[in-house]
Amino acid sequence: MRGAFQPTVHGFNFRNSFSGYPLPFEIPYLAQASASYGLCGGMSAAACDFYAAGRAIPATDTVPTKDTPLYDYLYQRQLATLGESGAYILKFLAWMALPDDNVHGTRSLTYHEEFPAVRRELDQGRPVVIGLVYINSRESLQVWENHQVVAYSIGEPAEPRTSFALRVYDPNLPQRDDVTISCERVRVARVRVIFWWRNVYGLRCVQRVPGRADRAVRGFFVMRHSRRTPPADL
Repeated sequence: MRGAFQPTVHGFNFRNSFSGYPLPFEIPYLAQASASYGLCGGMSAAACDFYAAGRAIPATDTVPTKDTPLYDYLYQRQLATLGESGAYILKFLAWMALPDDNVHGTRSLTYHEEFPAVRRELDQGRPVVIGLVYINSRESLQVWENHQVVAYSIGEPAEPRTSFALRVYDPNLPQRDDVTISCERVRVARVRVIFWWRNVYGLRCVQRVPGRADRAVRGFFVMRHSRRTPPADL
């Protein structure tokens, strides 16, 4: 019987670090990715594929090179997570331009729209690929500095009211079960409704990795894509 998703069991054993250019197209007006890049979305989607198929992840701890079956599979899964015509790249860019604290800011959208979608998947026992928005466009347009991970469980309390931890598999951190997105409900705005004021809430998020500095996460969203059965030769 398949157990619960666990990064040390169901995540890849190598780090998300590849060489070359990650996309078959260029994005106008944006600085291009460097000669070293990641396939975090591909690794995340592939880990979910293997888990759903009840198959063990490839045992290698060496980063696959181009023109190998595993690389080709990860690359195609990376493109799948970016959506048709790179729609999720545009979503990253849109969120990068949003404020944090606002009725329609990243924290409010995460709390009211994206976290409920994540929870619905997890309640069905399905790990889900999410996009982590780190960057504010006022500081940089380097969309590549954002990230993709697998959310696989929610820490206690089961019915989060003010704070909880979202456990994630981070392809940048292989063989670690202790990576979390710490989420706290905070007020992001007050809006007037006829004769009274109503609080609007959002999630303030921080990525925590024991032994490393915390990193602020401006928000996260579900990156929907079709599941795929991994090739038999992997």
